[in-house]
Amino acid sequence: MTRTLFIAPQWIGDAVMTEPLLRELHRRGEQITVAALSWVAPVYEHMASVSEVVTLPFKHGQLQCLNAGLWRGNGEVNLTRPMSPPILSKAH
Repeated sequence: MTRTLFIAPQWIGDAVMTEPLLRELHRRGEQITVAALSWVAPVYEHMASVSEVVTLPFKHGQLQCLNAGLWRGNGEVNLTRPMSPPILSKAH
């Protein structure tokens, strides 16, 4: 069994869209821990494929750094979902 640390996106809609990926990883036998901001954490707490949710103490809009010791031993594989692509518009 591989332990996976997934760094969640900061938007609820993006978090919901990660569910199929996490479900597939769980189906493969991975034990998934999600690190999420407080307003996104409940989305992951309701996903059966997620073993543990770690709520990050960061505030929206502030640059924060992770203490490497916080994650020591938590994940053999660490995943992060990139930010959503920007909306493209045609110039008039």
